[in-house]
Amino acid sequence: MLASACTVDETEYTGKLNIEFTQWNPEWTDHLFILVSPLEQKDKIIKQVKVVSKTVNSVELNPGNYYILIKADNNDFTPHIIRYVQVQIGKTENVEI
Repeated sequence: MLASACTVDETEYTGKLNIEFTQWNPEWTDHLFILVSPLEQKDKIIKQVKVVSKTVNSVELNPGNYYILIKADNNDFTPHIIRYVQVQIGKTENVEI
């Protein structure tokens, strides 16, 4: 009889970015996007999240330095908001807008 003992690898390899809008304008609903790019390659968007409400928006990312751009789909609702963040393994980076 052959027995196998598989274990689940619970090692974390990513970190989390939470973005919260503290002064939400209802006109922004379905018009804002969070764009995430590596700091060294700002033109390379690796994540895009459509913001639907002021709730916390979470993005799981590999460790590294990131350029965060928040913009409206037609640029009429809000100016571009730019943040720079560092994501670390197993940690959560919180950003308030």
